[in-house]
Amino acid sequence: MKNLISILALVVCFSSLAQNNHLTTGNSENLNELFSAYTTAENGLNYRKEPNINSEILGTFNYGTKVAIVENKDRSLFWIDDQKRGSLYGKWVGVKKDSSVVYAFNAYLYKSSPEIENKIKIIDGKLEVIHNEVRNIDSNNHITIEMHIQTSNHLANYVLVKLETTNKIVYTHKIKHLFKENYELKRTKDTNPIFEYFTLFDECPSQEYKETFTIRKNKIIKISDYYNEADEE
Repeated sequence: MKNLISILALVVCFSSLAQNNHLTTGNSENLNELFSAYTTAENGLNYRKEPNINSEILGTFNYGTKVAIVENKDRSLFWIDDQKRGSLYGKWVGVKKDSSVVYAFNAYLYKSSPEIENKIKIIDGKLEVIHNEVRNIDSNNHITIEMHIQTSNHLANYVLVKLETTNKIVYTHKIKHLFKENYELKRTKDTNPIFEYFTLFDECPSQEYKETFTIRKNKIIKISDYYNEADEE
């Protein structure tokens, strides 16, 4: 009888170990991908055997690597201090790695989606999401406004405004500000057509920053800027 109890105990023990092993290093082919994400840790993102900061580091995902998230359970949020990016809050998520599931800190993961997948690019070594909009000037000329969102450093966001004539870029202007986009493109009543096309607003509702540009002789020229901050009550 004692031998039977011992055998049953061993079976339960091995069964439990097998289940835990499936969560970490088991076959991941049967796990559904919840969503894809890109790594944004500039020095690489460590992945671990268990969802624990003290767990063994199995390897590192290079910056900009696309990974499949297969486990996203509700776990306690925690934070770390990044020298460049400040305090980062996040949790552990399960990532498919070959035929296993490993764990990484999701504060260094930028979640993708079908809507933005084709907008994610590596530009000058930085992972960016590029949103663009085309404004027609006339039948042969148009402006392409590109908002470049850097996934690892929001202070580095910028806007590229491209002046194009017959499908050829003739001038590009870069605006290095972090603002919500709000565009205006209008023809003035001047003899020589001038287009005023860009307005930017700060994230804070009490602040407004506006830059006005014109197009003259195939160049984009800044003619004025305006900054207003509401008085505190």
